[in-house]
Amino acid sequence: MKAHFIAMDKNIDTKDAIYRIENFNGLLGKLSFDKNGDVVLPIQIKTVKNNKFLKYL
Repeated sequence: MKAHFIAMDKNIDTKDAIYRIENFNGLLGKLSFDKNGDVVLPIQIKTVKNNKFLKYL
């Protein structure tokens, strides 16, 4: 994420920089922020089979 901020315009504030993040590859998958500043993440439903997490669908 640090590289993302370095690449952005230095004249914008932190909040605006965060709101501009799109498809950041984070721990929970690719995330973005909507116009209200809410995190947008893909929903993943998983199940456990033989002590392993597997995609449900």
